[in-house]
Amino acid sequence: MCSFADRVSNKAGDVIRQLLQFKYADKPLAGNQMEMEFLLTQMAQTIPQISANGYFNISKKLLPQVFGAALTYFFILYEFKASENTTPLN
Repeated sequence: MCSFADRVSNKAGDVIRQLLQFKYADKPLAGNQMEMEFLLTQMAQTIPQISANGYFNISKKLLPQVFGAALTYFFILYEFKASENTTPLN
């Protein structure tokens, strides 16, 4: 799933780069320059991404972030448990 989401974003970036190359080519389309500008602007502002109901984007970065958050949570719980098990010195 994460690989598919990254491929979608990468393909959109490739299309934008190809359109930019076409725009700055030696013989651009004279009559369609405004349409190309509009298309490039729209594509650059709305690169497609797959998200989890808008809460976070799914990408290859998601898995390490989830593991990092779970590991941090585990260490915090472990510290609380360790502090409960210690007996005060009297």
